Amino acid sequence: MSRKSVKLSDIAKKAGVSTVTVSNALAGRKGVSEELRSRIMETARECGYDMARYEKKEKPQETIGILVSDRYMRIGVSFYWEMYQKVAFCLSRHGMYSALEILTKEEEMAAKPSLPRCLESGKADQLIIIGRIGKSYLERIMQKAEERTVLLDFRDPDYNCSAVLSNNGIGMYRATQYLIDHGHQNIGFVGTPEVSRNIQDRFYGYLKCLDDNKLQLQPEWILKDRRAEDERETGITLPGTMPTAFACSSDYGAAILADALEQRGLRIPTDISLTSYDDYLYGNPLGKKLTTFHVDMEKMALKAVQAVIQNRTEPGCRPKVQFVDSLLVERESVAAPRVQ
Repeated sequence: MSRKSVKLSDIAKKAGVSTVTVSNALAGRKGVSEELRSRIMETARECGYDMARYEKKEKPQETIGILVSDRYMRIGVSFYWEMYQKVAFCLSRHGMYSALEILTKEEEMAAKPSLPRCLESGKADQLIIIGRIGKSYLERIMQKAEERTVLLDFRDPDYNCSAVLSNNGIGMYRATQYLIDHGHQNIGFVGTPEVSRNIQDRFYGYLKCLDDNKLQLQPEWILKDRRAEDERETGITLPGTMPTAFACSSDYGAAILADALEQRGLRIPTDISLTSYDDYLYGNPLGKKLTTFHVDMEKMALKAVQAVIQNRTEPGCRPKVQFVDSLLVERESVAAPRVQ
């Protein structure tokens, strides 16, 4: 059989597979195991098939899907929008494209959720999910692409995939300790732990710091800043007896607290000191004076992209959960407590 006369159907017949499978195997498309691909390519060579068109063809740039719930894009200036930009830039630096998909509430809460369109269409082979999404939707993704998914800024121990998080507990411990080091012993907390595991971890860091310093927890000083079910702002009702300082679970919560303090005629830091977490409060005057812990989004994005690359280059590798430390940014929202 001459080289020119060899057809894909000839290779398929000899290999015992369909012509479509041969075409996919030679072109390097998905859906063909490496073992079968190797066998088909060997058969093609044995038949004298001209492999030049495949061997010279450059591998196209890989596209990585990035999934974010739309509720995270609507809360103030979006922390996760900037996180997405960091990830997209990092992917580009590593020769990959990004495909952003915004998950609507209806899609997220559907009784029978479908896969993200970027995965369903085959446009993207791997997925980075930024921020926690509904359990049923996450379960649907994990059924089909657990080994090809990386979680960013959250994790779920029920699934065996890599995750990258800010070191929330340690960061909030340090934010609380910073207040203690400036003389405060009556310290409240602002945040709604039911909203997410990140806020829970920050709350536990606050509690741990109080315990380590033998300071008593006052339940009336735990102030919720939003509703757990949809993360909308609730406003803050201040207690009758105030602490001298608050450790806030986010700059967003600190801004809500600042409004409540202003309404009562209390000044920051003269009357009440604040520390916070995120270093993300653009457009609010408090952002310029708030002592907070900066979430290193660039490092988190890099580690997420590295996890994607490892999933591609080392199939079956053991997933890793990685924590990125936050960085103290000292401004002007903390002072020694006033002498009563």
